[in-house]
Amino acid sequence: MFEYDLAQVPENYVIDSLNDKACKHFNSSSKATARLVKGCFSEGYTLADCKKVIDTKAKN
Repeated sequence: MFEYDLAQVPENYVIDSLNDKACKHFNSSSKATARLVKGCFSEGYTLADCKKVIDTKAKN
């Protein structure tokens, strides 16, 4: 599957999951993309919340 730096597991997992489900090509090593995902986590959203949003939006 995917290999992650343990300090960035949630960000990389969210980005890779988004790319996979939505057929996108966001770079998981991009600081800007990681910053956006970290912003969601700092607002209190969880990994499960992010997965749910990705799954829901990918169906549309």
